[in-house]
Amino acid sequence: MSKAFRVLELFNQSRRKLTLTQIAHEADMDLSSAQRFVNTLVHLRYLQKDAGSRLYSLTFRVLELGHHYTLSDELIERATPHLQTLSLATEETVNLSVLDDEDVVIVSRLVSRHVLRPEITTGARLPALLTSSGHALLSGLSDEALRERIASSHVSRNISAEKVIQCCHEIREKGYSCISDGYFPNDITLAAPIFNAHGEPHAALSISVSKLRWTPERAEAELAPRLLDTARPISLVNPFWTSRVR
Repeated sequence: MSKAFRVLELFNQSRRKLTLTQIAHEADMDLSSAQRFVNTLVHLRYLQKDAGSRLYSLTFRVLELGHHYTLSDELIERATPHLQTLSLATEETVNLSVLDDEDVVIVSRLVSRHVLRPEITTGARLPALLTSSGHALLSGLSDEALRERIASSHVSRNISAEKVIQCCHEIREKGYSCISDGYFPNDITLAAPIFNAHGEPHAALSISVSKLRWTPERAEAELAPRLLDTARPISLVNPFWTSRVR
């Protein structure tokens, strides 16, 4: 089963269509095993084969898996009305993200008419250590645990450990962080953690705005209070003290 999912995960924006030989090589399988898994996925209609080019590609059925996830996930169900209210009130792009190993994965995204990066959609992965949402999700770790995580990360050369730790301290003190020109240039992102029943950061709520229209100071003054007011009812508990900016 894991090998079948490994085959599906090979396809992305830069590898939209693959030959059987490419699939076998990228999935580290022999040709016979790759053929068996590919045939099964074609039979289940998760892959399709072009008769002329003999190239394989994903089908729309893969979307159904994501659709079932969004319908069955309790966090998304609880957060959705609050995200909609925040998006309507600010007219800015709002994201709900979770942590998966070294990345944050966007599980819900409401895009505004001002969005700068329409290519970022639900399911997108971004490096946790380089994003405001990632810092919100890591903010429950101790400084020592953060340093260990940074040291073992594949992006550790691109970041300052002290800067990440400082951002996490800021989140513990204010309830949110604000990063300007972070992973994306000309981007300002404010993010706050969402807590599970054990008081651990379980997800991150974020608002992304353009530096062409906002300054970091204005974003914090106007958007931070709305961000915090939205994050609180989504969290099951809130162990961090969060000030209300008025």
